Amino acid sequence: MKSRFSKQLDLDESQAKILESLRFQDEDLSAKLGSILAFSGLMIATSIVQLSTSEDSIIHVDNEKFFLLLLNSLGLLILFSSAIITIIGFILSGKYSNDTDRALIEFDNYLNCKRKLLKFAVILLLIGTTAILTSLIVVLISRIIC
Repeated sequence: MKSRFSKQLDLDESQAKILESLRFQDEDLSAKLGSILAFSGLMIATSIVQLSTSEDSIIHVDNEKFFLLLLNSLGLLILFSSAIITIIGFILSGKYSNDTDRALIEFDNYLNCKRKLLKFAVILLLIGTTAILTSLIVVLISRIIC
């Protein structure tokens, strides 16, 4: 049974299977990038709420706790960087050769680039989230203890 790509693009069966596999990998990477972007947005909102709360809020960071303000702000900047990298991963595209074998190699290279962007975005997301959650947890513990 021929795949839909072999019918549409005049590909042999092995090329069609490779293309279908690459297409599914592209969709998988796009879904992961979307998840990273959504979680970055959630953590950015958490950081902004903590930085902008009034003094009587349980999560307010006092100006005397400069380290926590700095930690939260750095986490916010790192999360913005992660979000920008995921957006770059979304809009990344390429030109493909008319030669089928060469085009499949170029598509695989495109996916490898997208994978690297995803890994970098995840690393930045983990660092930024750790910074923001550390700031939030320390403030909450200090409010509960004091």
